[in-house]
Amino acid sequence: LGGPDRVSQKVKGQLTALGVRNIVTIAGQDRFETSALLGTLARLGTDVGGLGQDGSLAAIANGLTGFADALAAGPYLARSGGTLLLSPPARLPDSLRKFLAAHHQTLTSVLALGGPSTISEKVLVAGLAAK
Repeated sequence: LGGPDRVSQKVKGQLTALGVRNIVTIAGQDRFETSALLGTLARLGTDVGGLGQDGSLAAIANGLTGFADALAAGPYLARSGGTLLLSPPARLPDSLRKFLAAHHQTLTSVLALGGPSTISEKVLVAGLAAK
């Protein structure tokens, strides 16, 4: 996960030397877009390299200071096929809006992780409207 500033070409070369044949980079313009891209990959069918998740829940965590919330929710979301999205605390990024709109038929619930100071009601309302 992440661009060349997170996973260098040197590391990719080392993985290739160890016999890893399929290296996929998932990197958006920022961590918020990266979370949406990862959510999209997870929802793709296993026949095309995805995880085949089809859960009805998207959970939005504060991607700046809410890592404990995201970490705590991760196992539940993974088990239920849900999607973890990262957002700034006071606005829903366009990348998340687009993700929620693209998957509106299968996502029936959007959950904010943490209290209103962690993820504002504005973000949750925007997330529900986008879906």
